Amino acid sequence: MLCLVVLLISSCEDDEVTVYEPTELTILGPEEVSPGDTATYITDRYENETYSWTVPAGATVTSGEDTPVVTVTFTAAGGGEISVAARGINGTKAVDVLTSAPEASIALDSGVVLSEGETANVLISFDQDIASAPEVSMVEVDKLAGGTLGAVEKVDDRTFQVAYTAGTGDGIDQVSVVQAVSTEFYGSVTMDTVMTFDVYKVDNTSATGELMASQTPVSDDMAVTLSAVFSEALSTSDTVKVSVNGITTDAAYVTDANMITQDGITWTYVFEPEDGANELASVSINNLPADLAGNATEAVEPIIIQIKND
Repeated sequence: MLCLVVLLISSCEDDEVTVYEPTELTILGPEEVSPGDTATYITDRYENETYSWTVPAGATVTSGEDTPVVTVTFTAAGGGEISVAARGINGTKAVDVLTSAPEASIALDSGVVLSEGETANVLISFDQDIASAPEVSMVEVDKLAGGTLGAVEKVDDRTFQVAYTAGTGDGIDQVSVVQAVSTEFYGSVTMDTVMTFDVYKVDNTSATGELMASQTPVSDDMAVTLSAVFSEALSTSDTVKVSVNGITTDAAYVTDANMITQDGITWTYVFEPEDGANELASVSINNLPADLAGNATEAVEPIIIQIKND
């Protein structure tokens, strides 16, 4: 049998593809920055192409000068247009450098309480470099502690120091900070508001205290918590001591035992009477630390508890 194979061959032309060349380069990156910011800008990427970037006066290209990706550092004078050129076309992007009024904050030595004549430093910090020392003064309204300020001293471009001296009152004074002007780099902007801050606590009054027992009478087979509660915190560098002495038998149940505290205000001791004790006992405290400002603590009246042998 004879087989005939016929091959059919067809042909067609490829569809034509139109390639559009861009007429402008696109630049991606932030449109708003602050003085001192470094921002990244990206444009269209082409192989083996050299890029030419231009930045506003006051701004500087810090990396990627001839590439499609650059970083730019801005100053207060750096607002304007960023442009790039490659392959015979250009691209531009407007960038604003936003300046703002300087803002202040205060730092105090932690835990410091002052009495009359004592001095501690106040650090005033700004979020921008400052051209000259700010104006710092006491707030006269409700000037509880009667403190005074020394001269303002420069620590660095953003930090200033002033000594605060405690007066004769009790409480917390306030200071105001005003007239700080940022350097030219940050736009030479003046503070637009008076900032008021608390300074150190001043205490010229001695602490007073009261003794108490969790219960009385107390059985000779039970425990009683003895507490000394003060009008303010005492220094914990030393401890309050407690003594319990019998009145009728003259027995010394506890002699100068250490009381414990968590906050310097409340001091406690757990007293366990001796078996068979049956009398009135006097509870007293001594070795009272000064308060946090160094004022001597006033003596505390003893109390009487009853110990019963049931």
